[in-house]
Amino acid sequence: MKLAAQPQPAALPLGVVALSSQLFWNIPWNGGMARPVTMKIPEGTFLNCRYPAACGDAPALGGSLTAAASECIAKMLFAAGLEEDVNASWYGSGGAGESSNNGGPGFFYGGHNQHGLPVGQGLYDMHGSGFGAAPYRDGVSTGGHMNNPSVGISDIENIELQYPLVYLSRNHLLDSGGFGKYRGGQGLQRIIMVYGTDDLTVNYSPYHGIPGGWGLFGGYPMGVGGHKFVLEPRDLKDKLKQSRYPITYADVRNWGKITAPKLPPLQRLKIPEFFLIAEPVGVGSGYGDPLDRPPDRVLRDIVNFAVSPEWAAKVYGVVVSGTPPQLSETETRERRTAMREQRLAEASAVAGATAVRANPDKSGKRLRRIHEYVEVARLGSGRTVMRRCKCAHVFGPASDNYKNGAVRRVVNLKDWIGFPLPSGGPFLAEFHEYFCPGCATQIAVETHCPSLESKAEPVWDIRLDLEQSETDAPAPPAEPSAARLKTAVA
Repeated sequence: MKLAAQPQPAALPLGVVALSSQLFWNIPWNGGMARPVTMKIPEGTFLNCRYPAACGDAPALGGSLTAAASECIAKMLFAAGLEEDVNASWYGSGGAGESSNNGGPGFFYGGHNQHGLPVGQGLYDMHGSGFGAAPYRDGVSTGGHMNNPSVGISDIENIELQYPLVYLSRNHLLDSGGFGKYRGGQGLQRIIMVYGTDDLTVNYSPYHGIPGGWGLFGGYPMGVGGHKFVLEPRDLKDKLKQSRYPITYADVRNWGKITAPKLPPLQRLKIPEFFLIAEPVGVGSGYGDPLDRPPDRVLRDIVNFAVSPEWAAKVYGVVVSGTPPQLSETETRERRTAMREQRLAEASAVAGATAVRANPDKSGKRLRRIHEYVEVARLGSGRTVMRRCKCAHVFGPASDNYKNGAVRRVVNLKDWIGFPLPSGGPFLAEFHEYFCPGCATQIAVETHCPSLESKAEPVWDIRLDLEQSETDAPAPPAEPSAARLKTAVA
């Protein structure tokens, strides 16, 4: 495979990470993966800077390349009918995730440990991030990290032996996996207590609440859960004598006062003994419209503490009641119908476009499926268009961005997530949700930053070679193959 003409060794590993995650996932990681790959990144750009530009956080910045390349590859694979290789992002973060996107206390610690020895390394719990969802299964919870195809999560006993830290909790974070028809894998929640030192510091960055990652075809880039913060606890030492301490992220903020100072750039944060550090890690992004998720799967998520009843109703439209929870089928149907009606009532045409109404046309035939909900079709009139699979709404000519034929709703993250940034500042990002005007299916979720964009144009994420699209492509099977089911179970 050739990405470009001229190799750039410094950036090559990051491109190979995206390929190894999407194309070579079923073979051992080896140097041969890099041989057919070349990259060309112009000097002086964000990913190939000139001296004396800063490059100390290059692996984190390179994650942007990995995520962008991975999204592009995933959509090409889907259009080619290779669904078994398609995955949403591993990089979901913002409402839940360990990433530079989140701000707050990082994971590179300095100072001295409880034995008086210098501490100067990081914790790699981030290797327990969730995997992205696929067209036929949910993402794997705490399965790995996209930036390193061969990883192992940090061992708690070794951490506590070498660092002045005590883990009070490390488990799956509720509601963290990206919402979708198939849910992204959950990330970790960690609640850590500083112990045995008075000079521990950690890297720190401002909070701005910009989600990382990307969902596929109407899935969200993340779920919710929380941001990283430090907590000054109340009476923790006395409560520890009674074996009382916080074990869930949703509860930890009730144990004291959140510390989220506004520090100068590159300033490290000092964390006193017995203070708590609450740190989620990255999560898997979702695939497809959450309202297409079977209600019984959502009920199973509730029973398994993957999704709370509140978010099951809010984003999946699934209503449960009783203890143990039971599915309320009638209320679920009614709620989902109401949510679809609300989508169309609150959405509007893309800026600059005329009002968009349902425009169904079932004539002609499919040429190629390019999206979970969008196909390229030749109508009976001879026009080549993009249309919706279920309701046959025609989004427009195949040469245009299909989102221009959809309707859009802008969602403030403050209202969507339900809790503020630890610093109390505003979220810099917002979600743009795109719906089919005919059946109200959610076909895309984009992250935009109004303060950085003069005009929030819809991302043109799928462009077609119309001559190639005229060739009939085999439609993906309606049901998962035996190989897919085996992979999903494994």
